[in-house]
Amino acid sequence: MDAFELHDHFITKTGVFCGFIIGCDTVLNVEGTVSKKDQNFPVKMRDISGLPSTLYYCGAYNSTIFSRCLGVVGSRRITPYGKKVIETIIPEIVDAGISIVSGFMNGVDACAHAVTLECGGKTIAVLPCGIRRIHPSNQFSLYAQIIDSGSLILSEYPGKTPTARWTYPRRNRIVAALSDALLVIEAAKNSGTLMTAGYARSFGKPLLVVPNSIFEDNGQGILALLRSGAIAVGSAHEVLETFEHEGLLNDRRSGKNGGSLTREALPHSLEQQHVLSLLRESSLSLSEIASHLSWPISSVSTVVMQLQEQGEIVEQEGVFYAH
Repeated sequence: MDAFELHDHFITKTGVFCGFIIGCDTVLNVEGTVSKKDQNFPVKMRDISGLPSTLYYCGAYNSTIFSRCLGVVGSRRITPYGKKVIETIIPEIVDAGISIVSGFMNGVDACAHAVTLECGGKTIAVLPCGIRRIHPSNQFSLYAQIIDSGSLILSEYPGKTPTARWTYPRRNRIVAALSDALLVIEAAKNSGTLMTAGYARSFGKPLLVVPNSIFEDNGQGILALLRSGAIAVGSAHEVLETFEHEGLLNDRRSGKNGGSLTREALPHSLEQQHVLSLLRESSLSLSEIASHLSWPISSVSTVVMQLQEQGEIVEQEGVFYAH
């Protein structure tokens, strides 16, 4: 369904029409494009071959939303167990300042987006269709909530481009690329979720799964991922440990159940110091930094984004320079 053609119905249902938010304190133009030529193009997507060079967006585009991202994917046929997992794990992840990336489909995707918003966090929804086509069509309200919350909707397709069988796996590769780690919650044996997991692995991202019953259809894909080396997690604490292990958080937890996150006292983390030292010697691309340090691109991307936010480095045409 092309919701943007259903003027009155669409505004009534969602308050969003033609790139504007209706019913907010201010009316904001929230539709646009970003390309690799732009400094605020997602750093994590720059050096991975086969990804789009232009993205279309709806929402409050700010490069900081990409700084730390957990991809959350799973079955469209979410069970009460899957919903409880999301409601239990996501709040603490969001509290750590991590954005949640997913594919906007019914089930696990929609639940992850919704719970993130309920917790006051930021979410990135990647569509398998044009930015002005809402799919699934029953998710008018969620689309509007994402925009209204200051979160982001992305697509590599313009306007009203319809879905096709091949647009779903292409969407999945963007979800995996933007994620610093991917968390799978419920997946059947032949689920498209396994394709997203495959992309995450090929991009060097940690692959996390929540164990499920071997007697459930939604547990078969999880079992396959565990057999192939995915990391089993059962709490937000374990997810955050993975982020810290990969150098994706400059924080340390303390207190009950992991407690709250606080900044390190040092002005730069050890990882940031390594990158700064390199860039003070010569300007380098992401792949060159990764090669020098023998780090995965995902870790380099996160550290580089942090240093950009601190004003320590700048980027021009894919090459990074230290001030």
